Amino acid sequence: MGRGARVRDRDELAEVAGRKKGATADAGASMHDHLLSLQRDYGNTAVTTMVQRKGHPRAASTDAPGAKKSKPAPAKEEDYFPKEHSQRFGSWSDDEIEGHINDWTKPDDKGHYSPNGLDAAAEGAEELWFRHQNRAYAMGVWRVYKLTSDSKRTAFWLGVFQGTIKPHSADAAESQAGKEF
Repeated sequence: MGRGARVRDRDELAEVAGRKKGATADAGASMHDHLLSLQRDYGNTAVTTMVQRKGHPRAASTDAPGAKKSKPAPAKEEDYFPKEHSQRFGSWSDDEIEGHINDWTKPDDKGHYSPNGLDAAAEGAEELWFRHQNRAYAMGVWRVYKLTSDSKRTAFWLGVFQGTIKPHSADAAESQAGKEF
């Protein structure tokens, strides 16, 4: 397959190159020959743009930085943990808060919940969780948010209840890295 194969390839290339603009490839011609024909008729840039980056204004090398799409960074998980005690419930006992949560989460005679009542119940349930930081109290917060239309908080507190989302401990020592004098 030495020299004879090269001559035949050159002849085929000359035949493809000799076609006029707008000519279609023969049924027997390979995709490679057809691509070469398009490049000769319309230019390398136009064909490369069409093949490589359909819809983009100009072609780019596939080994150029940014040519390959990288996976997006995972979304940072929202943190809905209360950061401090609620002043609203500061002097209330746990039993008082639980009693009010039960009242606030009762529907009226038409089956509707009071949005203000649900907000207060959610705040009370979060206060109970903050006081005890126990998964059982996370279930109470989840139940209240389940009655609201806040799907993100509902999913978050379900994760806390199931143990897939761990609270950061308020007792954890703050890192002193980079704070040297």
